[in-house]
Amino acid sequence: MLRWTVLLGMFLMACGQSPALESMGSSRQAAICLKCDPGDWDPGGGTGGGTPDAGTPGSGTPDAGTPGSGTPDAGTPPSPVSGLPQGMTCGLTYVNESTEWWLGTNRLIDCAGAVTIYQCPWQSWPCTEKADGYYNVFDGDFGLASHFGFYHQELASVPGAVYDASLSAQLRIPQGTVCGLQHTYNSPGKTCLGVDSRWGCPSGWVRRSAVDDNSDGQHAWVWCEYQDPNHFCTDLTCINSMPRGAVCGVTGTDSWEAGLCAGKATAQGCPTGWERHGYFDDGRPGGQGVGWCIKSP
Repeated sequence: MLRWTVLLGMFLMACGQSPALESMGSSRQAAICLKCDPGDWDPGGGTGGGTPDAGTPGSGTPDAGTPGSGTPDAGTPPSPVSGLPQGMTCGLTYVNESTEWWLGTNRLIDCAGAVTIYQCPWQSWPCTEKADGYYNVFDGDFGLASHFGFYHQELASVPGAVYDASLSAQLRIPQGTVCGLQHTYNSPGKTCLGVDSRWGCPSGWVRRSAVDDNSDGQHAWVWCEYQDPNHFCTDLTCINSMPRGAVCGVTGTDSWEAGLCAGKATAQGCPTGWERHGYFDDGRPGGQGVGWCIKSP
């Protein structure tokens, strides 16, 4: 009997138990201990199942999302970003032999006070201006003389301008704002937030185009149109906060579904504070071609 008591005490001590616990059913504890590895035990006692807790106490399931809902969090909603995008179009103008813009029959179009193109009094060749932080771009129109057609100004660098394409869908500017306007032959390579509009547009923008009629379908004007996917700019205060000459809702009559400015189809008119121009494209009947809304003075 003494021999069995000594052996039992050795088994109990191997499992971290005291020989003094013989009265609690020594033979059952020894049987359990013989099957276990001391490393499997929860030193703090655990929940009695031998497995550490994970997640909500007593549930055995890790938390995910809102407590008690079982649904992961959707994340923080995007915040509006102030500033004008690199490549924004401003002061879009069209001139041909019949517009006689140098005689004052058409209002000279400007961007933030800088007239895009005008007739120089000392020469027959037109002169151009550009607003601070903008480039002057000649887009032309096949079928016209080399210095006639479309001209516009493109935002390059102004205080507060946005260059980060990852913010492209968070801009607080009107739906329909035009960016990256170019003619695929006369002014190729123009970008909107670094994306060449010949190949695509940033997130939150859609690519639009209008075929140049005299190019035999080989070339077109292309641009990116802002969609304001988060509805950050829907009131007139925001819509009319754009600089004078800002361009919105460019439309080609060969694709009437295109061209919205602040949600309004350019073919039907422009929002309050904006005026419509066009339609122009040499080779097409009058009233067809490219038209647009421009921020009024």
